[in-house]
Amino acid sequence: MKTYSITIEEHVNKTIQIQANNIEEAMGIAQKKYRNDEIDMGKDVYVSSVQMCADDGEGDCTEWTEL
Repeated sequence: MKTYSITIEEHVNKTIQIQANNIEEAMGIAQKKYRNDEIDMGKDVYVSSVQMCADDGEGDCTEWTEL
C-alpha cells in the first residue's frame, strides 16, 4: 500500500461594506484590511467551490476535481 498526499482547497466569498470616495479607494481599503487580518474570513462566509487533487510523491499528480 502507498501513501498519497491529498490537497483539498476551498474558495470562500465574503461581502463587506466599505465607505470610500470611489471604487478604487474602496478596493484599496479592503485589500489593506484583509492583509492586516481585519476581515474574519472564517465567519459568515460562503463556500463557492471545493476541489481536490492527489500527489503520489513521485511527480505524478491528478487534475483538480470538484467535490
